[in-house]
Amino acid sequence: MRRPIRAMVRSLLLMGMCGIAHAATPAFEKRCQAELPKVNIDIRAEQHGYKVINNVSARVLSEKGMHNYSSELLMGMTDLNSVIEIYFDGNVLVDTASGKECMAPQIDVVLRYNQMRVYVAREFSEYSCPYKEMLQHELKHVQIYQDQLPMVRERVLAAMQKRFSKQVLVAAKGTVKATLDRELESYWLPYIRGEMNQVEHLQREFDSKEETFRLSNSCFGQTSSAMGGVTY
Repeated sequence: MRRPIRAMVRSLLLMGMCGIAHAATPAFEKRCQAELPKVNIDIRAEQHGYKVINNVSARVLSEKGMHNYSSELLMGMTDLNSVIEIYFDGNVLVDTASGKECMAPQIDVVLRYNQMRVYVAREFSEYSCPYKEMLQHELKHVQIYQDQLPMVRERVLAAMQKRFSKQVLVAAKGTVKATLDRELESYWLPYIRGEMNQVEHLQREFDSKEETFRLSNSCFGQTSSAMGGVTY
């Protein structure tokens, strides 16, 4: 039975490794290498697109975005829930003489973006110039997310292969799966979460002062007028 470890990350490192003991006889380690299947690490990046929502007011969007300035309103927003799932399994060999056991872990990781919600403030009439400008802006946020997830997958795969692929895991009898479970939860889950959150830096860079000014003054002033002269 695969053991699941899950985390939900709302978008808006832990560097210490929990080690596994390797004090086993050379003969037992050789047996482990010979009899167990090779370590396998499979990481999947899943994306589920986006939907556009245009019936929410700018005031409500500002509250959703936890914007701190009451004089400024959000004209649009992209909301994302990302999910990290880690499963592992593996056959265990036991050496009664040394009191050790070994396992070649089979690790499956899922990095998933649930369907993104792209909001355009209802103050903008659909098919109007301000609506189109804001939608295109938010879809660039969507594209940044979509472009980054495969890169996160590659970085995580490289790190996990470096850690696990060259050796079986050895621990005291009856503890190897529990020890791996602790390592995945205490080290790898925060590490992967940190990798996935790096995209937020790119999103903030895109939402520059220059881009905000451009949007607020787009469509020959129609955008600002639709928002009552108050925009963000």
